[in-house]
Amino acid sequence: MRILYISPHCDFTNQMKDIFIKNGIQVIYLDDRKNYFMPWLLKGSLIWKITRRINFIRRRSNEILNKKAIELCQKHHPDFLFTGKGMNIKSSTVLKIKSMGIKTVTWFMENTYQERYFNWFSNNYFNYDYVFTNDSYLFDKFFDKSTAKLCNISMTIDPDCYKLKPLTNEEVLKYSCDVCFVGAFDHNRERILSKVNEIEGINLKIFGWVGWKKSSLASLYHGPLNLEQMVKLYGSAKICLNINGRNKSTDPVMNGVSLKTFEIPASNGFQISDYRKDVEDIFKIGEEIEIFKSDDELIEKIKFYLNNEKVREKIKKAGHERVLVSHTLDKRVKDILSFIQTN
Repeated sequence: MRILYISPHCDFTNQMKDIFIKNGIQVIYLDDRKNYFMPWLLKGSLIWKITRRINFIRRRSNEILNKKAIELCQKHHPDFLFTGKGMNIKSSTVLKIKSMGIKTVTWFMENTYQERYFNWFSNNYFNYDYVFTNDSYLFDKFFDKSTAKLCNISMTIDPDCYKLKPLTNEEVLKYSCDVCFVGAFDHNRERILSKVNEIEGINLKIFGWVGWKKSSLASLYHGPLNLEQMVKLYGSAKICLNINGRNKSTDPVMNGVSLKTFEIPASNGFQISDYRKDVEDIFKIGEEIEIFKSDDELIEKIKFYLNNEKVREKIKKAGHERVLVSHTLDKRVKDILSFIQTN
């Protein structure tokens, strides 16, 4: 089997490519965020970051990306076009590829309570033969409303990439803490973490995107992390917080769980996550994961688990085992392939 896989370059995409290959699938890969108009620019450089925001350059790059996708399908005739979100792939490109007899698949992994994601999904999902979502809200809303075959499958990780490696003395000092959070800045997260920081004697550390440098919690920010560093943090902190991204506490929360929901237990971390409906189908609450539905509940649970190490360790161990048994990326890919082959 051969697929054309189009997805942004990131750790998750690399894991997906490896799992496809392990399942005997030949992968032709395109990075849909690469600047194809000026490919000599180094990704991550200042010039690259500036130019990718210029509308003309971004549009021109996307035109080249879509042309490349069609040309690769014409040359290699893969069994599937498989996109991870696929917002840079034009409808005309998907339809052109379908006309070649190639099945089209997308796994949409964004929070569609955000308007731009919802608008794109509702206007484009029906162009695909198969649509996988990580949010039951989308499945409930769009199921049976088009010829596209929908299936709700949550994201997850390859646990082989999350094995804890030995820490240096310097790393022990850097990552050890009572509570940690990794992620981008938003005002709701700032509000919640500010309340956590009010717990007497708490050692709270924040990692992730540089937006925290301009926040009221800048003194608690310890910089960005790569995957290996994040695994070391989650394995070192007593409590790892998972807070869904929202600008206001009144913004709706998606049903689906984030990748972090699996990254924390895969890294042997103890997780407290904000409540999401789909988590009940993935972990046993209070046994394999802890959740909170209000700020007061979060503060209460942080205090409880910091003072009850044996209970914390029992949940951490059970969560780790659940990921290894039920929620590996290899299992998800097999589920996706099985759904396609039987529908």
